[in-house]
Amino acid sequence: RRRVNRRKQSFSTTSDEIDFQSDESKFGRGDMHLSAVLNEGDVVVYQTGTWTVDGVEVGDGGPPRLKCAKVETIQIVWTHNCEHGVLRGLALSIDGESGGINAVVPPEDVDVEFGPEQ
Repeated sequence: RRRVNRRKQSFSTTSDEIDFQSDESKFGRGDMHLSAVLNEGDVVVYQTGTWTVDGVEVGDGGPPRLKCAKVETIQIVWTHNCEHGVLRGLALSIDGESGGINAVVPPEDVDVEFGPEQ
């Protein structure tokens, strides 16, 4: 079992430092996908529940929900027009009550797994 520093980890950012997959001037499919610029240690927001990919409904059928994670492993293959694989990481919760944004590792060390389309 890995050891995790359970202290609150603070970070701050401005809106021009956040990358959004929907920014078509910077990102697209395959090797232009946002997941192609991720690094281990990055903090990401991903979606669970149900969403659409290329007009097809995917997911577990539940309502859409956003979650946060610190990326620990990236296993993705990018082609010219698609991306397939998995990202694994440590679940984070966001605490905004202190006036800033704090990424907090939950006490139970929850490992998460999600795909690049999430």
